[in-house]
Amino acid sequence: MVQYEDKNVIVDVGMGSRWSDKEKSIYKIHNQDRGLLNALAQHNLGPDDIDDVVLTHLHFDHAGGLCFEDQGERKVTFPGARHWLQKRNWDWAHGATARDAGSYRINDFSFFDAEGSPP
Repeated sequence: MVQYEDKNVIVDVGMGSRWSDKEKSIYKIHNQDRGLLNALAQHNLGPDDIDDVVLTHLHFDHAGGLCFEDQGERKVTFPGARHWLQKRNWDWAHGATARDAGSYRINDFSFFDAEGSPP
């Protein structure tokens, strides 16, 4: 996270917590939780305090934390933040080749529009 003037910016959001037991086994994921939010809380910040989320790319280990499950409903982790990403990576993630498709989990970011705003 970067803080400057009156803005709080996060660069990448990690893997998140939306992983089935099968996926955890396949990708060797252990003890994934909402660690990013816990780290923010240590600085007296919460999801509503984040102004911008900058994503280097949409691979699941960088963008999986864009959303979380709450009582079976998918919700945006940082609903008030503007989300930033290269258009080229947005386009690639939505039309990935068979070789790259496993690195993108469309459900992690499909609720965003091409302008970086959640519905």
